[in-house]
Amino acid sequence: MEGEISHLMDEPRGMGWFRLALDFALYTCVFAIFVIVSGLLACLNVVNPALRLAMALACNIGILGGGTLLVNLWRNTFGLEKIGIWPIKVDWTWLGTGLGLAVVLMPVRVGVGLLAAYLFEGGIDSVQRRSDLLLGGTSFNLIVATLGLVGAGILAPIAEELLFRGAMYSLFRRRMAFWPAAIISAALFAAGHADSVAVVAASFILGVVNAWLLEKSRTLWTPILLHILNNSIAVILLQVILLLRTILPAATPPA
Repeated sequence: MEGEISHLMDEPRGMGWFRLALDFALYTCVFAIFVIVSGLLACLNVVNPALRLAMALACNIGILGGGTLLVNLWRNTFGLEKIGIWPIKVDWTWLGTGLGLAVVLMPVRVGVGLLAAYLFEGGIDSVQRRSDLLLGGTSFNLIVATLGLVGAGILAPIAEELLFRGAMYSLFRRRMAFWPAAIISAALFAAGHADSVAVVAASFILGVVNAWLLEKSRTLWTPILLHILNNSIAVILLQVILLLRTILPAATPPA
C-alpha cells in the first residue's frame, strides 16, 4: 500500500522529527482537553436531557473540530486541499466500497464490542449509559432526537475525522507505512470513547477502515460520510425504538 497516498507524504520543507513531535503534541493537547472537559461535564449530573446532550456535543464539536482547525491554522500541518476537504470532492466508488465493508463489518464490530464489554466490564452497563445520553430519557423527545441526529450523527463525525484522520493519520503517514499510521490513529480515536470498552473496540475497527478509505480515495469526505452514516443510523434506530416505546403503550387499549 506504499505510495498510494503520496499527497499525504509530501513533506513540507523543514518537516523533521522535531516538528512532527511538536505537531503531535499539540493535537494530543486538543484531545486531552476534550477528555478533561468531557469528564468535568459528566460530573455535573445535568438533569435536563437536551441540555446534557447539547453540552456533550458542544464539547466534542467545539474542542475536537475547532481545536484541530486552530492548530492547523497555526502550524499548517495539513492543507484542506491536500486531505480533500476543499474543494469538496467525494469518490463515490470508494464510498460505496466503504459502505459495503461497513455492512459486512457491522456484526463483527458489535460482536467484538460486546465480547470486550463482558470480558473487561462484566456487562453492557457502559453501553447503556452512552445510549441513555443519546436517548435523553425513557420517552421520545423531539428536541433530543434532533440534537442527536444533527450533532452526534453529522457534526461530531466531521470534527472527529478532522482530528483523527485529517490531522493524526496524515501526520503519522508522512513518516510511517500505512498500517502503523492507521493503527496508531485508530487507537487514539478509540481512546476518545473510553467511557465504554465495547465502543472502544468497535471504534478501533471503524478507525482502521476510515484510514484505509482516506488512503484509497484521497479525500477526507469519504471517511466523513461513512462516519456520518454509521452514527446517524445508530441514532435513528435508538430514537425509533424509543418512539415505539412511547407510542405503543398509549395505543394499547386497557384490558
